[in-house]
Amino acid sequence: MIDDAGDAVVPAPRRWRLRTIDPFLAVALVAFAIVRLTSVARTTPAVFPDSSGYRSGFRDFTLVSLTGGQPRPWGITAFMALWPGLDSLTFAQAVLGVVAWSFLAVEVWLLLSRTLWRRVAVVLVLLLGLVPAVVGWDAAVLSESLSISTGILSLAALLRAIRRPSGWSIALLVGLSLWFTMTRPLTLIVVLAWGGVALVLAAISPRARVAWLLGAVLLIAEAGYSYAYNQATDNAWVAVSGHSRTTAAYAYNIGFNPVGDDVLVSVRASDAPRCMIPAAQADVARHGTTVWVNKTVAECPQMETWATANWGSWWRRWLVQHPHQAAAIVRSQMSGALATPVYAHVPKVLPTSVQSLFIVGGPVLPARVAKTQSFVVLVPLLWFGAALVLLLLGWRRVGWRSRSAEFALWVTAGASLLSVVVGVLLLQTPPGESGREHAAPRIMLAATGVILVMLGADRLSARGTSDRVVDTSGDAAAAEPTYGEEEGNARATV
Repeated sequence: MIDDAGDAVVPAPRRWRLRTIDPFLAVALVAFAIVRLTSVARTTPAVFPDSSGYRSGFRDFTLVSLTGGQPRPWGITAFMALWPGLDSLTFAQAVLGVVAWSFLAVEVWLLLSRTLWRRVAVVLVLLLGLVPAVVGWDAAVLSESLSISTGILSLAALLRAIRRPSGWSIALLVGLSLWFTMTRPLTLIVVLAWGGVALVLAAISPRARVAWLLGAVLLIAEAGYSYAYNQATDNAWVAVSGHSRTTAAYAYNIGFNPVGDDVLVSVRASDAPRCMIPAAQADVARHGTTVWVNKTVAECPQMETWATANWGSWWRRWLVQHPHQAAAIVRSQMSGALATPVYAHVPKVLPTSVQSLFIVGGPVLPARVAKTQSFVVLVPLLWFGAALVLLLLGWRRVGWRSRSAEFALWVTAGASLLSVVVGVLLLQTPPGESGREHAAPRIMLAATGVILVMLGADRLSARGTSDRVVDTSGDAAAAEPTYGEEEGNARATV
């Protein structure tokens, strides 16, 4: 087919036609699946004291509540109730991880135009999906594996919806994002940010405006639902632990806070019952925070009443009124929060030289946690600094309406980092626990950094502004299988 200018035009394939699978992509996906599944299959499931709160037995859904009637979110408990044993559960977590990272790799492949950068991007994305800080959670009976996998699934669905905006693709994004919000409390920050992205895309995408607008409303509603759900779990925590989650947060805000003494001064000046205020910060963490909370609640019932009713709002006001102390908390906690620990002994599948592309050694967890190592994903400034430079260098090569993917990825990165910052401000913990609390946003931060660098390099290496680019605003994206195909591939390859 020849256009009016005499240039050859590759017709877009029909939507129903099976596409040819690129051999490199196929081999990479198969190898990734084999390595990840076999590494987890050879590992004994790691069970922790918290594990009983996520699973009570096969097809036992008593821990599942859609309204906050159970301490743990239903996105974890419902999934874990589906499997007959711990071995099948951890293997299922690994399978979900394979699906998530493969989906993301395919979407990144389709987002790029040049074969070189497609291949490099797929390799980097799949390697990130094999680092111990990701695979290690598959063998742990905790929430982190599902939180990471559903976050990556949602990110891939977002890229899919941008590349091929339709009611079905946006519905997929909304559905996966709902699951994501029901894995960890602060994931709602990322989903809320995606709601903002959807609003922007609705404004610039005439043909997909209604779908994006509806998607935005649903994503924002999911974030609100997640917030209300987590607020409602306090009563469930009382039934299980004898005290609310808010009361436990009070103890953590004192015991592991670098400015704990300043907090105690302010608490003593409040109307808090005297019996709930420790004489010194060290008294809280000396024998374990949970032990101190249980003992103090038994001796001082007023602590539970006052803390449940007041501590959350009191603590937020205190942070606003003491910005220097809040900054000190962030500085002291961020190193631990950016460390993604490994709670299960999964065989290392990557040499150290490959791991160093993404992660460096982090703080070692307490010795009482057996067979545990800790890792930190490479400082995000390196990836995002490179992405910003490439974005500026290639800015004129692509119109702003075709930069929806970059916009969404930058927003995702910012929201992921914000969720970590908010998390360390709301709850201070030891380094290992802090890294666990923020495993999903930290991995998503790394993934978005890698994709942005690859996308910037792909844009910059295009031969010129005449290269075909997918209009990700929604007007023309549905007509083109990839953005680019600038090397003249006659086949529409996945």
